[in-house]
Amino acid sequence: MNPDHSPVLRGVLVGIAAQSVFSVHDACAKWLTQSYSVFQVISMQAMVSGTLVALALILSGQAKRTAIRDPRGLALRGTLAATGALASFYAYTVLPLADVYAIIFCAPLMVTAVSAPLLGERVKGKEWLAIAAGFCGVLIVINPAGQALSLGHAAALVCAFVSVAVTLLLRSSANQGSRFMLVGAVSVGHFLVGLPGFMLSARPPAAGDLPVIILGGAAMAGAQFLMVQSLRMAPAALVAPAQYLKLVWGLIFGFLVFGDYPKLHMLAGAAIVILSVLYLLGRSRAPQV
Repeated sequence: MNPDHSPVLRGVLVGIAAQSVFSVHDACAKWLTQSYSVFQVISMQAMVSGTLVALALILSGQAKRTAIRDPRGLALRGTLAATGALASFYAYTVLPLADVYAIIFCAPLMVTAVSAPLLGERVKGKEWLAIAAGFCGVLIVINPAGQALSLGHAAALVCAFVSVAVTLLLRSSANQGSRFMLVGAVSVGHFLVGLPGFMLSARPPAAGDLPVIILGGAAMAGAQFLMVQSLRMAPAALVAPAQYLKLVWGLIFGFLVFGDYPKLHMLAGAAIVILSVLYLLGRSRAPQV
């Protein structure tokens, strides 16, 4: 492997890890929305993730040294992330995880389409083909001709557009500020967006749900840290397709946790998704000429 390109490979691998942890967060959110309002789930998980970020700041000794370099950018990212969470959490309440992911996975194509003009990143023709193949795999999974569209589908589409904006903001600012601030902005945004509905509909969480709440909040914080790190190391156009692997996790969690049995077309689509991501991972190892 060319040593000059190993950071890109590591960045893609970290991005894959981030999406895997995001899937744990999403599964926890879907589980909790069966018993609590979307607003309460967002707020509870944000309190956990925010607490963890604050502890990390204190324990690392960066609490006094960390300055907010771009408060407007942080506020915008936090607001967008919270909007995306609200839309996705609603979609989880009415659709299977795999269906939500299939719609959200428009995002990598959109990120690739705009990363060249906005971020100056180079995307080659073969990488375009791999991303398009992954998107085709997503379409095979969702089987749009076989079901009626609903508000849940619209909410998932809103989440896809928000995901593009957040990814581009992260890529452009990942090296310009503290990871703690970038992740903390998401936690604050989630909490503020969920707070009004939380105050109106909150009820004490059951003791048995506390581990799920803590796990979901910890997964949210951990996934955000990993995503920031991946975008510091690799182009957004190569990191974004790692999101496709959430589809595989969605099928696994859907079957094991929620009793959603995968159909043949879903497994075929998931196989295409995996192959496209593996190809892009291989491209990240190749010298860029």
